[in-house]
Amino acid sequence: MTDMIKPLYILMILAVITSCVFTKDTERVVTIDSNEKAVGCNLFELIDSQTFKIDNIIYSLNNNHLEITGCDKRFEGKAYFISALNYHGIEYKTTVIDSHAFSNCETLTDIDIPKSITHIDEFAFYGCKSLKQIYIPSGVKYIGVLAFDSDFLTSISVDENNPTYDSREDCNAIIRTKDNCLIKGCCNSTIPKSIKGIGVAAFSTCKELKNIKIPENVLYIEEAAFFECTNLRQVEFSEGLKEISSRAFDGCCNLQSIFIPASVEELHEDAFMRCNTLTSISVDKANPIFDSRENCNAIIRTKDNRLEVGDGLTKIPEGIKSLGMLAFENRTNLKSINIPASLVDICGNYFIGCVALKSITVDERNPSYDSRNDCNAIICKKNNSLISGCANTIIPNDVESIAPSAFEGCKILTHIEIPDNVKDIESDAFAECTNLKEFSFPRKIKIIHSVFRNCDSLETIFLPREVTKIDCEFKYSCKNLKRIVIPKGSRQKFEKLIERKYHYLIVEK
Repeated sequence: MTDMIKPLYILMILAVITSCVFTKDTERVVTIDSNEKAVGCNLFELIDSQTFKIDNIIYSLNNNHLEITGCDKRFEGKAYFISALNYHGIEYKTTVIDSHAFSNCETLTDIDIPKSITHIDEFAFYGCKSLKQIYIPSGVKYIGVLAFDSDFLTSISVDENNPTYDSREDCNAIIRTKDNCLIKGCCNSTIPKSIKGIGVAAFSTCKELKNIKIPENVLYIEEAAFFECTNLRQVEFSEGLKEISSRAFDGCCNLQSIFIPASVEELHEDAFMRCNTLTSISVDKANPIFDSRENCNAIIRTKDNRLEVGDGLTKIPEGIKSLGMLAFENRTNLKSINIPASLVDICGNYFIGCVALKSITVDERNPSYDSRNDCNAIICKKNNSLISGCANTIIPNDVESIAPSAFEGCKILTHIEIPDNVKDIESDAFAECTNLKEFSFPRKIKIIHSVFRNCDSLETIFLPREVTKIDCEFKYSCKNLKRIVIPKGSRQKFEKLIERKYHYLIVEK
């Protein structure tokens, strides 16, 4: 290259670089003239007098500003938003990304948020599974709950000149500056020591998050903060934490252990719902509100002797008077449970979705409940009602009713014999029993309630002659139902009780 050409070549390179930098930093403005011709974009469509589609992104005029309200269903790749629209000589700044504007846009990979944006509403980018990075410019004043929801988000940053939000210490998170609350994190987030709270759904559905340490200055963890972080295995709470809110760790199905510090004053009973692999739960002995007495593997509210959270290895201690309704729900690793003599307040089936549960016993000294004849169930002595059952339950002959949801979620149940003494089977008694193949109602049953919700394998139902009312849609509950078997000579009666659209299923036998 000659000496004369070399400077020109360098100038050309500098010009290209300068042009690129200029393009990146300059806010895009689209102009629409009186003939509805657009300048400054590749694609333009006038939807109505207030709504426009510009480069497959939908904008709407709202008083004196412009809002981003949606996108073309075929949209994919990076979203370049305009900062303003010059429409018939009047400039409208783009200030709002509307609620659900890009909801479930799974092919959106990147977003370029203009400096003009002040509001990013709730669910704006909810379900954008391919979105990997977020940059919040200086003008954003409001970010709604679940504005960003991506399974594989890895990079989050906030412009250092933003007065409302920050990402201090390169923490890979969005922090609300005024109250030091982390409102959005990702798998690469580190929680700064200055943080006071973890906001609503801050890490929700963060699939790549495997462990997290909550610093000692954090006082509260809000609702659904770690909802369905399905690969979260370890969470370390620090002394100083006061509140763990509703569903904070709901669906963290690989979380294995919990240790509750002495400082925790409020813990919602559904905070660890659907944490199916929990095998170790303990509470600091200095905690005045909660305890885990006798190494029971549970969280107990001390004053009330109420067991709030259990796991697959929980042993309910003597002295417990009541259970939280969600204490054991969907604990898929729970295999056996014993009800102590002290537990006399049972309000329903606490073991819904405990698919591995095969052994249920009740202390013989319990004045209110029993598991007579080694039946593998909880039976109320007062009315002989079976409250909770499992796959190994054998219903005793003196049971008179089966309570709501008694076998709900018992997915390995394939067959059950109902004694003739049973007069009532209540709603959802066998809901979600997805492997139950046939069912015979006992002869004393008069009213058929909706007991088979989502029993997808159920093919045959036997009805007794004494039935006087059918209060359910069989096919709606059991989509693969093939036969409704009735006693010979009773078709005319049952055709009046069963909806006409299901008459083809009726078989006399």
